Amino acid sequence: MRTLLLTLLLTAVQALAQDLDTIPLRTRRDVKTYRQVVLKLRQTRVRVMWKERRLEDALGDLRRMTGINLVILRSRVEDQLDRELSLNLRGLPAGTVLNLLADVTGVAFQHRHGVIVVTSKEDAQRRALVLGVFDIADVLYVPKDFPGPKIGLNGSGSGDELEEEEEQPEQRDPEEILSLIRSVTGEKAWEGEGTSLEIHGRKLFVRHTPAMHRRIARILRLL
Repeated sequence: MRTLLLTLLLTAVQALAQDLDTIPLRTRRDVKTYRQVVLKLRQTRVRVMWKERRLEDALGDLRRMTGINLVILRSRVEDQLDRELSLNLRGLPAGTVLNLLADVTGVAFQHRHGVIVVTSKEDAQRRALVLGVFDIADVLYVPKDFPGPKIGLNGSGSGDELEEEEEQPEQRDPEEILSLIRSVTGEKAWEGEGTSLEIHGRKLFVRHTPAMHRRIARILRLL
């Protein structure tokens, strides 16, 4: 049952995993700017024909094709800029290409005030950490399974007698919920400095990136 639930959750949050990472959005203007950048990455389809193309040059190609500001933090990704890429892709959203580059090279693409910053994963995560609190009372609650009437076949019992059953717990094990979230989002996602995932009472406390908060909110709605 747990394996099936994990599969369903992984499928359901797959699209959210493609969200562009961002530092915390604190104003309406920040939210609007972020949405505009994400929309442009989704709607702009690109064709790349890279053969042993340096990462820095490939990023320049994407900058020209999309019109989006890509700023490279050289001190964070210096070792990756000369890495050569060979990719032949056509008709893909620019955001998908960025995700592929992130997977292949190990760099991170992070939205900061309307600009996409190319940096290390450690730096991106450190800049984006924010505390979120989720009410999980409904997730923790387990309704009782009330026993049905006991039907006597030998005449020894009446039909309105209730069969005694072992009382079921009224609350899920918090550790089970934490383990499930880590499994769906990836254990490595919680190894970074400053990240945390804890349950106190009926509240889930998460210190992670906004993108991770959105994924967890989606998971909780499915539980």
